[in-house]
Amino acid sequence: MKKDILFIPYTYSMGGGSERVLREILEHIDVSKYNIEIKELARYNTGNEPYIEKKGIKWLNPLWNYDSRIKKFINMVGQHLITILPHLFCL
Repeated sequence: MKKDILFIPYTYSMGGGSERVLREILEHIDVSKYNIEIKELARYNTGNEPYIEKKGIKWLNPLWNYDSRIKKFINMVGQHLITILPHLFCL
């Protein structure tokens, strides 16, 4: 009988240190002994997601998902700040 394991990281999509540790665990865990599910609290869809293509690992929907509309808004605000900030400091 398989045991159930649920990993709940804040995010897996940023590709940082804790994400690398979780990836190493997932790459080496024996899926014949465990039912594995991963539930991110937040997914940022950065393209840095080192998702594991391994049967037996189920990816659940995150609680909070940054979609492309939010990314576009953040990029737009960032571009305006880049053009405005130099004028603010050049008095």
